[in-house]
Amino acid sequence: MRTKQKRKTIFLLGIFLLLVIGISYAAWRFFTYQEENNRVTSSCLSISLTDVTDGIRLENAYPISDAEGMETSPYTFTITNTCNTFLSYEVILGVAEETTMNSSYMAAVLDYNAIKTLDQYETKTMDGYKEGYILQKGSLSPGDEVTYNLRLWMDESVTSLDSMNKSFQSQIVVEATLSEYNPVDQ
Repeated sequence: MRTKQKRKTIFLLGIFLLLVIGISYAAWRFFTYQEENNRVTSSCLSISLTDVTDGIRLENAYPISDAEGMETSPYTFTITNTCNTFLSYEVILGVAEETTMNSSYMAAVLDYNAIKTLDQYETKTMDGYKEGYILQKGSLSPGDEVTYNLRLWMDESVTSLDSMNKSFQSQIVVEATLSEYNPVDQ
């Protein structure tokens, strides 16, 4: 009988202890709720891309040497930072979904950088494009602008059989982001 009473006492003490811990936890737990909306403001993030010349049009194209490619008429465009903040940007050649020619068959050069086939450039996944190739990275201070000349041609290593009845369509895309770097401060 004494054992039964000890068990009952231990059981009641255990329940009492759990109640005390539960009530203590509830008393120390504190909730607060935000009463005002979060407000985020951003400064201007805008650039303009101006076509200085018509786009590149290669009709009845055939493979040519790099020297001949550098003699072709460039597609000239200007990027302008229209905001009062410092921006970093990427000039990307977006290859259209309709393109049937292998991008590695196309050589490209922006101004007088190294001549490369497109597959040698850093790639970027972009919605609405089959492929994206980063041709240049740069930055612009507020109000600054930069003008680029893009030349695009079929690389001389391509055989006629590889390129027969194929098409290559692309667009220049400029992506900009706010940047903390400001060369004026240095």
